[in-house]
Amino acid sequence: MPIKTRSAVGYRCILCCVDLLNPDESYLRRAAEFAKSREAELELVYVAEPHHRSFLGRLFGSAEAEQNLEELIYGARQQLEQWLPQLPGHISKQVMGVGSLADDLASQLKESQPDLIIMGQHHLSPLYRLLEGDELHGLVQHCACDLLILEAKRDWCHPMSLLAAVDFEPTTPVLLSMADQIACGLGGRLTALHVTELLQHANIALDLEEEPGEHLKQLQLADREMATALEQSDEFTLKACLLKTGEVEQLLLRGQRELKPDLMLLGNTHSSSIFRLDGHLHSLIHQLPGDILVLRIS
Repeated sequence: MPIKTRSAVGYRCILCCVDLLNPDESYLRRAAEFAKSREAELELVYVAEPHHRSFLGRLFGSAEAEQNLEELIYGARQQLEQWLPQLPGHISKQVMGVGSLADDLASQLKESQPDLIIMGQHHLSPLYRLLEGDELHGLVQHCACDLLILEAKRDWCHPMSLLAAVDFEPTTPVLLSMADQIACGLGGRLTALHVTELLQHANIALDLEEEPGEHLKQLQLADREMATALEQSDEFTLKACLLKTGEVEQLLLRGQRELKPDLMLLGNTHSSSIFRLDGHLHSLIHQLPGDILVLRIS
């Protein structure tokens, strides 16, 4: 029976997280441009993280910390009021958060039911996780919408290059079809990258009592045939389907550095199998530099 999966990318509502203590005009502009390119409504969720209160409290004392925080937030809101009228498209809603980003997102997800969440790279940084903990892991792993992570202080490139990391699974054509729609909407070209996990498949060969070298040779031949079929598919347009053999995360990071795509795309089927990219998803989105789009496939 064919797997029933989402095959189209249609964004109705996009939720954009705005850190009031780290406002970035280029981040907001790119979020608005992306929403406009998809003809979607854009909602902004403003967040002032609780760890800033404790940090300022240690510096100034409780009362003065609250006053300084309010001044910082007020200054950020004043700055945003200058930026917002200049953004493309339309901001349909602005919500002021009162807790952690994870808590505010969970609350707003229930109310708005967005198709896409946009957040900044700094939300996934080691420093952020040290201060805030890794509360976003559950949202990233289990939320029922796509996730776009934007790097700060940069602009969209034209034309864009997009790189999709793929498993050779039944859902791969679905992911590439969705990625191709994104590429067309952004005026970009799409390349696919598949990594054969060498160590895992060597262990499979040993379990099957096969010669690891022969097993790998057969696997690489099958991968080349699959890559050719994807490159020749009429369902999407691929510039190329690249093949690598080795450790998945290491080679995807190397591929990102070498190819320098403007946007990296990952699929999320909510699988935790180490034989699937999903099993590496949490680690990859924390390690990959640049912009990342995680597409939900279910």
